[in-house]
This record gives sequence, C-alpha cells and structure tokens, in this order.
Amino acid sequence: QKRWGVAATLNVVDEKRDNWTVEQEARGGQLFHYDDLARSRQQKKGTFGGWFSPAGGLVLDLSYGYFWTAIEQDLLFGTAPSTDPASNKTLVDEDVDFRQTVHSVTAGATWQAAEGITCRLEGYHMNSKAYYSPDFQRLDVSYSNGVGNMTSADLKEISEIDTRQYGLRGRVSWQYNDQWSCSIDASVDDYDENGSNIYDGTVQTAMVSLARSW
Repeated sequence: QKRWGVAATLNVVDEKRDNWTVEQEARGGQLFHYDDLARSRQQKKGTFGGWFSPAGGLVLDLSYGYFWTAIEQDLLFGTAPSTDPASNKTLVDEDVDFRQTVHSVTAGATWQAAEGITCRLEGYHMNSKAYYSPDFQRLDVSYSNGVGNMTSADLKEISEIDTRQYGLRGRVSWQYNDQWSCSIDASVDDYDENGSNIYDGTVQTAMVSLARSW
C-alpha cells in the first residue's frame, strides 16, 4: 500500500479586451458614451504539496500555494459628465494598475479514529499583498460650492494591503450509516496588517452540520 504522494497544479490566464464601452447619464438626462476602453488580466495560480502516512489511519500533509494577479484597465472616475470642460466631473484614467500576490502554507493531519469517525487538524499561514494605482489630475473643476481639483493623490497608499493571516482549523466527522452523517468544525484566524492596525483582529467560528443522503 502506498504511504506517500506528491501533487502539483498550475493555472495561467492571459486575457485582453480593447473594445469595452461604458455609458454614463448626466444629471440633465444626456447619455455619454466612453468607447474603446481597454482591459487586460494576467493570472498565475499554482500549488505544490505532499502527504505521508506514518501509520495506519494517520495521514500528514503539507502544501504551498501561490496566487498572482495583474490587471491593467482603463477606468472611469466621477459621476457627473458634461460637455463643458470646466463642469465635467468624469474622466478616463488609462492603464490603471492592480497587483495582488498571495502566498499560503498549510500543514495538517487526518486521523481515522474509528470506523466512520475522521478527525482533521490543520494550521495555515497566508501573506497577501495588493495595491491599486490610478494616476489622474484635473484642476479647476467647478463644484456647487466652488472650484476644486480631481486627483488620485494618496489613492494607492490608502488602498494598499499587506496582510498576514494565521489560522488553526479542526473538524470531526461521523458517518453514522449510508444515509446519515454529521460533523463539527471550529476555527480561529488571526489577521495582522503590516504598518497599520486597520485589518488587525481575530475571528472565531464554529459549525455543527447534519446531513442525510437518499
């Protein structure tokens, strides 16, 4: 009987579209068309892992996951288009970048405690980084309370994410017979935002489920 194994997956996506159209209605009812907006997306997703059974009914496993996304897209900012340049509060920002990278590591153990009873315990760590970087500026825009500017200043900084997640999850499953089964799940996750405490915190969950098959 085989006592160990390894597995790997890889998924690559490359999409491009150069004829996206967006419509926006002005307050007076006039419809504005923004044609030939472009969007491209590249994505890479891969996993690598292995398992080992040191004894009957016990399986240990370890896996690593990688996820990367790059999007470049023409975006529409504002909700008040106008044919008057001084009153136009809608603009197109070309080639806005979005980047995301996620690394994850999971280690777990599955134990067949008795016939029909399976226990699972796993710990995991995820590191997620993302940013979004528009770049636009329009000066001397007329607003109801005066003249102001439309600018993307600080948007990248306030939308940037660098989060570390640590988690522990446990599960006990009982297959009572061919029709009935039940399980108990519990997990605790701790989130730590690098350089900020906006997303810091702990989440605890518990769930009991009962299933019947026909």
